[in-house]
Amino acid sequence: MTNSELINQHKFIHFLRKNGILTPKIYFSRLLSIFKIELQEYVHDSKKVYSEEKMINSLAIFHNVSYLYKNSYAKKRYYKVKQKCNNIVLDKILIGFKEKYYLFPIEKVDRNDIKELYNLFYNEFILHYYKEDCIIHNDISINNIYFHNDDACIIDFDFSIKGSIYVDFIDMIIKRTYDISTISEQLLKKHNLERYIDIYNKKSNNFHLEYKGCLLMIGLKVLAYNFFVLSRSNSKEKFKKNLIEIKKMLELLKGEYYDN
Repeated sequence: MTNSELINQHKFIHFLRKNGILTPKIYFSRLLSIFKIELQEYVHDSKKVYSEEKMINSLAIFHNVSYLYKNSYAKKRYYKVKQKCNNIVLDKILIGFKEKYYLFPIEKVDRNDIKELYNLFYNEFILHYYKEDCIIHNDISINNIYFHNDDACIIDFDFSIKGSIYVDFIDMIIKRTYDISTISEQLLKKHNLERYIDIYNKKSNNFHLEYKGCLLMIGLKVLAYNFFVLSRSNSKEKFKKNLIEIKKMLELLKGEYYDN
């Protein structure tokens, strides 16, 4: 990050702490050789079994506070790192709503059906659900949440940017280790998605998640995560198998979206 980006981030974290959000204190930055490093408070993770309800509650509270932050928060808008994935050139970019590290094919792919589904999900989300709601974390994962004294705390705001709450919410409820069938089973067939949305909405003062918007974001996340994994795999068989699973998942989400 540039020095101005670091200063922006430090001001934002100070604001979060001042308004009751538990996150480690950043003491200062130090130039180490050509790299700038941060020294921050060490916080012991006191709980190994994470409570989904407490994590979702902490996210809603974070959004409630970040919504109140009125200072400028300029961050990088996109990153470009081209790489090949089974003869498909991928461009590592921030897509239209400034999501972190989405991989999207920029050359013609054989599976135009998947491209069409992607475009459907993306366009529907932008048309009906996208707003720059507040400063979002933009990199929520189990590695960026810890429990301290039974409270769920969010850390690591390096990719924070003004964006959509749906990005953070779906990042939080989809574990990146889940395979596609697990996402379908856990979120849709067991109706956990509705339960998670209800938990968030009850805790949120400023925002209201809608079921159909979450379905669209799940579809975009499924594509993002799987293209990222596939881009690191040399197995063409695994690539083809995953594309079939992706298509099934997207068709399921599409059916659920239009049925509701």
